[in-house]
Amino acid sequence: MVDEQHRAVSESRRAVARRSVMASAWAAPVILTAAAAPAHAASGSGFDVALDPPQMGSGSVLYDADFTRIYVAGEPVGYVVANHGNEPAPGGFPMSVTCDNRVWEVTAVKGGFGTARADLPITARVQDGHATTVTFTIPEVIPPHTDSYTGFFVSVTSDFRAAYPHDGISSVPSPTRWEVTPPPGDTDVADNAVHYAGYTDQGPADIWGAVVTRIAAETVSWADGTTLRRPTTVAVKSVGPTPTPAGSRIRLATDARMSTDISVTDVTVNGVASSLTKESSSVWQGELLQVPFLLGSRLNAGDVLRFDIEYADAPSGAPASPSPGQTNFTPPDAQLNRSDQRAQELSYFTN
Repeated sequence: MVDEQHRAVSESRRAVARRSVMASAWAAPVILTAAAAPAHAASGSGFDVALDPPQMGSGSVLYDADFTRIYVAGEPVGYVVANHGNEPAPGGFPMSVTCDNRVWEVTAVKGGFGTARADLPITARVQDGHATTVTFTIPEVIPPHTDSYTGFFVSVTSDFRAAYPHDGISSVPSPTRWEVTPPPGDTDVADNAVHYAGYTDQGPADIWGAVVTRIAAETVSWADGTTLRRPTTVAVKSVGPTPTPAGSRIRLATDARMSTDISVTDVTVNGVASSLTKESSSVWQGELLQVPFLLGSRLNAGDVLRFDIEYADAPSGAPASPSPGQTNFTPPDAQLNRSDQRAQELSYFTN
């Protein structure tokens, strides 16, 4: 049951992209949010270009410089250019987003009504300390009486720059600001800008991490021509600052139709002989052999656990489509996927 749960967690890690509207690069855990759409009553004549919140959001985890506190940095996913007035607002006016360049780098902007999206070329990029402002142009006429659901949605693609090993920053993330400069005639300039904190403080924590690296691998060939590449030597480095949790495990997995067992040999910590305790193996959905190994002690910051892997191959041969295995460092089940674990995207690899 534990191995099935872990398998489900690993599947989820691979299946869920870091951000729904961004490039699918790995990162720390995703925090999803939702915003309520405001109600607006248009009165009088003219147009009123306004910024309304999108009905989506996400954030990524990072830490203070001492790695004693957790922050969730809100991602600049986008904003909606609406028109709360009674007349159309002419297009062709500039819009900008400002965010902390230690955390986010805006790489592209798209915009459109409904599901349609077109590139909005970046016309300027200005850095001022930790803040970078990116400017682009809203090309479309904004119809009257539009809001978060019907306005011109601007979506931003950004890279998360505070991933390990740059996941600790010297001060809290800078505020995020969205701003439009509407054409002359806008009836209410008070709603042309939105300014909010770029993070939430999740409080103190004992922060730890483990980075798993494939040191050596082999390619195995079967008589029918099937090949499989699998690791033979693995290293796990504790990146601290807190030691890895007691009860942590190395979980090794390979195709159960190709191998009947997995063992580890030549286990060392910092070059000194050590051990890993083999626990009960299991087979997930008839295809994936999973073997957990319990660590005998916690790994302090900077410690390197290293071991070799041996496979007992099945005599029957190989399936037409082998299932890729995986090598994981996992804390006890109660601590899986928590924000106090650094470098989670590097705590495993697929064979």
